[in-house]
Amino acid sequence: MAERCFCNKWVVVRTAWTEINSGRRFAGCPDQVCNYFRWVDGPLCERARMIIPGLIRRINVLEGEVKALEVKKQKTDMPCNKTALLLLLTWIIICVYLFSKKTEAEM
Repeated sequence: MAERCFCNKWVVVRTAWTEINSGRRFAGCPDQVCNYFRWVDGPLCERARMIIPGLIRRINVLEGEVKALEVKKQKTDMPCNKTALLLLLTWIIICVYLFSKKTEAEM
């Protein structure tokens, strides 16, 4: 059901990530100006309030590890790219040299 906030804008649904309401959705003003607020979901059970914060912490740790690995991969990929480029350049020089020797011999 579409609804409008107090400043007559369409409300947006967001997710709360506080310790008490982790994962609970709420509707609010898109600009957060008029203080319109309404819970979309009911209150979380006690077990969910205990489990969700730990899961969020684990996700944050894993996301940090992924970012660190991506940076490490970028650093290690660079020498491989430089080596491949150097190898390609060397092959081009050798081919040009051999081709020029062949054309000199034919003259």
